[in-house]
Amino acid sequence: MKAIVVFLLGFTLSGVWIALNTFLYGALNKKIKNFWVTSPAISGAIPALIIYLIVKDHPFHFDKLGALSVWGIAVAAVIVSSIIVIITRDKTKKISGEELKLQCLAGALMEVPQRAMMMPFVIMLLEKRGLNTIWSVVITALVWLAGMIFQSVLMNKNFSGKTVVSEMIPALIFSLGIGYAFYATGCILVPIVFHALERILSNAGNVGKVQVEEKEEAKAA
Repeated sequence: MKAIVVFLLGFTLSGVWIALNTFLYGALNKKIKNFWVTSPAISGAIPALIIYLIVKDHPFHFDKLGALSVWGIAVAAVIVSSIIVIITRDKTKKISGEELKLQCLAGALMEVPQRAMMMPFVIMLLEKRGLNTIWSVVITALVWLAGMIFQSVLMNKNFSGKTVVSEMIPALIFSLGIGYAFYATGCILVPIVFHALERILSNAGNVGKVQVEEKEEAKAA
């Protein structure tokens, strides 16, 4: 029951972040180019800063980066989730190199709300209730999965078995693996790097196709 309460409070925080992100995006999107890339991070940094001030900590610990098991779990999470995305994709989507850079940056910066904001909040709640903080990995992953489902419902998106396999399962696997890496190291740079890597792996084939077409068009010209 205590864990459920923590989950609900975490889900509430995600709702606050969504509202803040929606407000900032609506106010600044037309004024700042590609603001969709940085808006989630800016919206997440505000509550994250408040949370870290409360718990008197920071997300830039470097003393545990040498743990090989952590890197192994992170790499496995990226590879498995990327493979699932690739093999379940309905069709190949053309994406330019510039678009890939933006996708990588957007993925990396999403770790600000997903990990730097949410995990210390969940850990704080677990500690106050006398629960093992390792559960923050699972609860954080489930909070963002629930957020995906909730936003899909609001957008009237139809759910199917393929949607679950191609979107929900990879997201959960990735969040569990990268969440554990952040929990074990306390360094936000770890999930930032691996989220960018995940975007590269899951879209690399598409970029190659665009590059080939661009080269052919250049030769024709």
